[in-house]
Amino acid sequence: MTWLSQLDDIKGLQIIYGAIPEALVVEVDEIVLNTRGPSVILRLELAEFPQSPPPKWKDFNTVSFFVKQ
Repeated sequence: MTWLSQLDDIKGLQIIYGAIPEALVVEVDEIVLNTRGPSVILRLELAEFPQSPPPKWKDFNTVSFFVKQ
């Protein structure tokens, strides 16, 4: 089991990366715990930048996203 298999919807990652490698490494940049309810938000940074990123990403070199539970 990988972290990727734990996500409900990976369509966005599939659009950006095409075939997503199972061993895609992530770094946890931020963890936010909500004291008013049972939730957590993770900000993850992917170790691998896509080969063909969207044109608007031309000045960037990192992909990060949030996962909320």
